[in-house]
Amino acid sequence: MIRNWLHAAVAYKSQHPVGKYFSIPFGTIQKNDSEERFKMQFLQNIFAAPLDLILGPKHFIEDMWLESGRSRALLLGFPAFVVSLIGALVIGMAQFAKNDMEAGYVAVLERVVEDKERLEIQLQDEGRMAEFASVDAASDEDVDPRTQALAELREEESIYLQKLISMNPKEPAYRFRLAMSKLRTDPEHGISILKNLAPEDEAGFADAHKFLAKYYASLRPSTQTDAVANADLALTHADFSLKRDKNDNVSKSIKAQLLMKQDRLKEANELFSELFEEEPQFYRQLLQINERLERTDLDESIVERALISYNERLSRGDLNDRKWVATWLQMIDCYRELGDFERAAELLTDEIGKLANAAGADQQQESADKARSRRVFLRKLLSGVYLNWAGKIASADGATKEDKLNCLQLATQAYRLNQNDSNVLRLIARLATDRDEEVANAAKAIYDPYEHFAAPSLVLNELGASAMQKGDYDGAVKFFELARKKDPNNPMILNNLSYSWLRNNDQDANRALQLVNQGLRLIAGSSQWTKFRPNFLDTKGTALVKLGRYEEAIAAFENALTARPNDVGLLQQLVECYENAGLDTEVLINRIERVEALNAESN
Repeated sequence: MIRNWLHAAVAYKSQHPVGKYFSIPFGTIQKNDSEERFKMQFLQNIFAAPLDLILGPKHFIEDMWLESGRSRALLLGFPAFVVSLIGALVIGMAQFAKNDMEAGYVAVLERVVEDKERLEIQLQDEGRMAEFASVDAASDEDVDPRTQALAELREEESIYLQKLISMNPKEPAYRFRLAMSKLRTDPEHGISILKNLAPEDEAGFADAHKFLAKYYASLRPSTQTDAVANADLALTHADFSLKRDKNDNVSKSIKAQLLMKQDRLKEANELFSELFEEEPQFYRQLLQINERLERTDLDESIVERALISYNERLSRGDLNDRKWVATWLQMIDCYRELGDFERAAELLTDEIGKLANAAGADQQQESADKARSRRVFLRKLLSGVYLNWAGKIASADGATKEDKLNCLQLATQAYRLNQNDSNVLRLIARLATDRDEEVANAAKAIYDPYEHFAAPSLVLNELGASAMQKGDYDGAVKFFELARKKDPNNPMILNNLSYSWLRNNDQDANRALQLVNQGLRLIAGSSQWTKFRPNFLDTKGTALVKLGRYEEAIAAFENALTARPNDVGLLQQLVECYENAGLDTEVLINRIERVEALNAESN
């Protein structure tokens, strides 16, 4: 083998003789001494190896150049190939380094977000997020240091997101996260980013479409035109979100709600039915659609199907605390819908007993604590069931003494479960002021509101209302003033107090007007506005009449009349105001004729 290798080496050197460029006097070589010649040649090759490394490529290039035109073209393109190869390697290494840096930024960002969210939860649980909103306006001594830490974490989050966007501008997820972080501090900037990610004329980033659908659906419009425009935009974004992910239940729910508002009930029903198959909580929307389509005969079967789903979830025993609480709330709500308070109370009582046994028998502290906390929640829920049950009896027309005593029995059960529930105390206080002495004494035996001037505002309000019904407006003022001190921004208490000041012995109309105006400002835009606005405007008009400001009173009464067009008392007050103001107009004649017509109907 060695001999063959040496022969190959000699063959190579015969074509590229090293001695032509470099020679070493190794001594005389005899022609016939072939073996010695081979050895000498081999040694010569070893010593000439460094030179070969330099001259070998030269020989190769010369041979290729002389061989053909194609070979020369290959040689001319070789440097470009080498440069491209090096460039590709450099780019690859740079991309690798960039990806590595991006991954590092993402890891840091996730830690910052985790710290931020943990701090937000702490502050929200303590009710201190409002303090964060005014952190810049407060002095350093007044501000919880955690609010400053939260501001710094949000700023840090924004910085890392901007770095990631500059490194990878084509990744929409980074811009979406930046938009979400900006919404709290700079909402206009955040919405602008979202609109960029989710245009109105084509499908963009799905999460941005989903958020904008919720955003436009929740906007409070100033005009009907704005309301229509917002609904159309919300539908557009919901459709684009569903185009990206047809199984996105959030977008599907938003679309269904919008369709229901637009009276497209069959389309809404189809979507809510799909949602109901996965989430039984949508049973309520199906009931609302049934009511509007006048097919309430289907309600019971829908609620029963929801109850089956909730019972299956609870029986699995694998729900975390949040889902467990939500499932119980929704299931009890179904029983309320059916009016089956007895079954709801039975289930809750049974579960409370099981949890009490589990808390006592479990050796692990964590499991025992969990059972105890769940038991506390269910006791409050059971108290609410008894309260709803009692309220249904109390609100029935023509309630008898027996009905009231049954109502008190249920209210007592609720009181024993949760003695600090102001709604329970208010119901017992209402029964304690009943005209039937037996009912009133029985209620006072449980909770005597007259002996509890430290009672909740709702109880004091109830006592004031009872005094008003008895014509004791001085007593009503006393109770309502106490209630207002405990709850100064409760519009219902303010309106009651205002009306009492108009009827008591002092009759302070200026005080009454001030209170009712404050109540109107507080109730404006709330869920109570439509229902209670006429009452507030009636009180305001009465105060203005006592002050002799008849034209302003007319405006208040006319406004109230739009909601209560057949209210004879309002119409009569309007007639007096028009006459006192000297406004003998067609409107006055119309109001007089309307009063006469309503009186004729009642007779």
